[in-house]
Amino acid sequence: MTSTTTTSTTLQTQTSPATFGPAVVDFATALGDPSAGRSAAALTEALLPQVSEAFWLRVSSNALLETTENEVLSMVLERALPRGVSIALDVDWSPERWGLPVGAAPTAEVKRRLRPLAQAAQLIRCDADEAEAFFASTDPALIQERLAQRPAVLVQDRRGGLLWSVGGRRGWMEPALLDDHDAFLANLLVRLGSQPQLLGTAGAGIEAIADPDALAEQLLAAAAADSPLAQGPPSAASARQGHPGSAREGLCDESRRTSFAPESMPTHVHPTPSQGGCPWTSRSWPRTSPSPST
Repeated sequence: MTSTTTTSTTLQTQTSPATFGPAVVDFATALGDPSAGRSAAALTEALLPQVSEAFWLRVSSNALLETTENEVLSMVLERALPRGVSIALDVDWSPERWGLPVGAAPTAEVKRRLRPLAQAAQLIRCDADEAEAFFASTDPALIQERLAQRPAVLVQDRRGGLLWSVGGRRGWMEPALLDDHDAFLANLLVRLGSQPQLLGTAGAGIEAIADPDALAEQLLAAAAADSPLAQGPPSAASARQGHPGSAREGLCDESRRTSFAPESMPTHVHPTPSQGGCPWTSRSWPRTSPSPST
């Protein structure tokens, strides 16, 4: 997955910090050129004040490539995590940067380096190929269950839609809502930073369940095409009622729908958002997506 590099070290909102909370620091952008002659310790000391004030530290697999960069990241995490900084892992696998052919799968060494980041992350974003390569599944809920921190997991499917598992809930977003996945992630991180209770990850083993209406509003707002941080999203209530202009047909909360689904529903039934339902039941995935590995 190719990410759009941010032009500043923090992602600010168009409204007051009191509304959306602290900034998101992008590790690669904040670090700059690690080969500029400064030691890893000096780079770490320069980064810590900024990182410590942020809610999120956004990191990709590319941060694990160079020795100095990897050392700085390790030292920053060692000191920032106890201060409450959350890790957003944007896998962004780029085999060419690792000296591998285009489209090559990550090696065992790459996976070994990524594992501590995944285990420490509060949120993981990847595409379907990256999910299969690094986590052996395209099911965000299964990926989430395998990690002690129970991070939020976002998986971009091969049609451009989004499979998500956040705060004890899971669902799907239509491709039509997601013209720019990188902008969506940036906006969502800021919004979740202002409402961390939606993550449902107060610590390892915590089984917090996010409020479905609040979570739906933040997902819809992050995906809104025109100034999503400046304009209010359609309310979850109006979305459920199919209010004109709402994104009801593009967002599905499977965990809420299936709680009302009759047990007699056959597993081959795949209701679609346009039919007022999720693209899968609790026992089956959409035919357009690969079956999750077990």
